[in-house]
Amino acid sequence: MSITPMHRTLFIGDVHGCALELEDLLSQACPSRVFLTGDLFTKGPDALACWRLIESCAARSVLGNHDARMLEVQRRAVGGEGNGHAHRAVRALAADPAALWWLSELPTALQGEGWLLVHAGVHPLLGLAETTQHQRLNLRRWPDDTDPGHPHWWSLYADHHSPDALPMVIHGHDAVQGFRDQRPLTLGLDGGCVYGGALWGYLLEEDRLLRVPARQVWLQPDRS
Repeated sequence: MSITPMHRTLFIGDVHGCALELEDLLSQACPSRVFLTGDLFTKGPDALACWRLIESCAARSVLGNHDARMLEVQRRAVGGEGNGHAHRAVRALAADPAALWWLSELPTALQGEGWLLVHAGVHPLLGLAETTQHQRLNLRRWPDDTDPGHPHWWSLYADHHSPDALPMVIHGHDAVQGFRDQRPLTLGLDGGCVYGGALWGYLLEEDRLLRVPARQVWLQPDRS
């Protein structure tokens, strides 16, 4: 007799305001709980609709670097000024004050049985405990994130750890590298949906990947 799992846990890569694709992925997965890799509202077409979907499924998320930028814009009380991605997203979410409060409460890491969720990455040698907040939000390469000649943190992580020793690190942030499957050590879910790629999801209990193609190119790629 088969046993139905208590949860149907869905992890979702960087949404970046792509509400239509987020709705498609949620409909496809029918999850009982949802975790997001951060960078939720900026750059894409509909920040407020994304919030409505996140709220409707009681999703949890880690903070992304673009989410942190939104909070900085809000703290400086300049949400009504400027035309940057963060400014526009703050103005969109101002229609529901609960959205920005929720964003302000996000942690930089979440951990469960067999998994660790961060936006960008972890210290490839010493793990989460030795990872600074800046690295959790921004890390791509190690040890110098600004040097394209340095290796990606996840490649070093794979070289230095056994799959049995640590939880799988699930992350986003790096649309340039794109979706990156190194299970059971790391899983990079940023498929660059806002740039015309795809929104990726991962069903934990089934160890199964889901992919929703972008409806269109919403923004030309950049490195931020």
